[in-house]
Amino acid sequence: MGYYHVFNDNNNIDLQHQQDKVMKLQRLIPGASQLPSHQLLHQTAKYIMHLRLQIHALQALVLSINTSS
Repeated sequence: MGYYHVFNDNNNIDLQHQQDKVMKLQRLIPGASQLPSHQLLHQTAKYIMHLRLQIHALQALVLSINTSS
């Protein structure tokens, strides 16, 4: 006996919602416009870490400027 998946309007709405989120994420992450989902998530994690490092570097710079004044 085969397995049948019934698609209904809710499935289509969920799929469209997921595709919309993926497209938005692809626009936010540099160089991610053509990545498949699993690579997109990996690239997103790398980009978040990159942004965190930038924040820490800028905070250190501000601290050094404030203490030297």
